[in-house]
Amino acid sequence: MLDLLLRFPDLQHLHGGEPVGVYVQRSQLAVPGLRGLAPFLEERNKTSMSLADAIKKQNRVHQRILDMSTYALDDDKVVVEGTLRDERFRPIYELSGQRREKGVVHHMIIRLLIGGLPLRILDAEAEMPHIPMPLCVTTRESVKKIIGLKIKSGFGEKVHKLIGGVRGCAHLTHLLIVMVQEALHGYWTHKMRKPGAPPASVEEIEGLSYLLNTCSLWREDGPIMQEIKEFIENRRAPA
Repeated sequence: MLDLLLRFPDLQHLHGGEPVGVYVQRSQLAVPGLRGLAPFLEERNKTSMSLADAIKKQNRVHQRILDMSTYALDDDKVVVEGTLRDERFRPIYELSGQRREKGVVHHMIIRLLIGGLPLRILDAEAEMPHIPMPLCVTTRESVKKIIGLKIKSGFGEKVHKLIGGVRGCAHLTHLLIVMVQEALHGYWTHKMRKPGAPPASVEEIEGLSYLLNTCSLWREDGPIMQEIKEFIENRRAPA
């Protein structure tokens, strides 16, 4: 049975740049010259197995669930709710030796009021239904510091400066940064529920500043921006 593949990357130039390899049977590893490769190949074969093989319910030790939804408030504003929930599936032992049972570790909720032009956070609140230590609740009001923050490129960095590190809670900070994409998708879905007048300029596109330079396709001189600019220019051109 052909079940191991020997690859020779140094010989790629002899095969049009493609990796060179040969399949061998496990029994052939006893042949002089290949015998020394046996332990290496066996170990390599184990580590090259699909990571999906380890994804079994009985192997799960921890799970983090992030859940986000957007709700219409009125014609121009939405409320975004985000939830972070951490759960351990096995007991652990602290440095003191004290045993902590499995179960929910963190359960936190943030709600944001989104609207305005340019698009910004108009209000924010947080709940902590389940926390590992009573003092965690003292960081809950830190989310109020982001009220007024514009939703544009660099939002995550600003959130970190306002409530990250010792200024707040790492889990609330993480949830806030992730929620901004849901806020944009939800807000646009709400605003685009009816046909509207096409923008007369790039500046009129709400939330566009958040997307600019966030990935290769959304770079300022990229294909998406080029298409948007061409659409606007064509509408300006006389018939």
